[in-house]
Amino acid sequence: MKKFKIVQLPFYYKGWTDETIDISKLATLDQHSGDTAFYDISDENIKCYGILSDTTNFYSLIYFRIGDAPVPVLATYSKKGKMLDNQDLLCYGCGSDFGLEYCSYTAQIKKTLDIYIADTSVYSGQNDSLDLDNVKKSDSTFINYKTGKIELNGKISIGQLQSVKKENSE
Repeated sequence: MKKFKIVQLPFYYKGWTDETIDISKLATLDQHSGDTAFYDISDENIKCYGILSDTTNFYSLIYFRIGDAPVPVLATYSKKGKMLDNQDLLCYGCGSDFGLEYCSYTAQIKKTLDIYIADTSVYSGQNDSLDLDNVKKSDSTFINYKTGKIELNGKISIGQLQSVKKENSE
């Protein structure tokens, strides 16, 4: 637990563009230490970030799973170390796609323990169904989001994915 700093709420992270969290400087979990009391270390690409400040009945940890891009994960544990729940704090994340001009993903945990997760993608064009030809020039913004809450028993309740598309044709 010492590798996790206290995180005051609200917690806010904006992937791909957030320079307030230097992932490279975060501690890595160690299989040969007490780290395994709170995390089954089958994945060595875990970076410790923080423990939420309001943890009266359970611990709420935020860590990053490292891959092509860091994925923030929220995990709750009982005071005895039993995992209660875990949830990736993103919808789809960012990747490469035809016409993709901008992409970010956002995670927010409010003081009320409400959760908001969103991905935003901006495209400068669209392909036909076979990805063979740029059939239409457009400026489209896609926002995919989920809302939820950390419940009083430590469970993480996340709703269904919602999507919004805004298209501004040239």
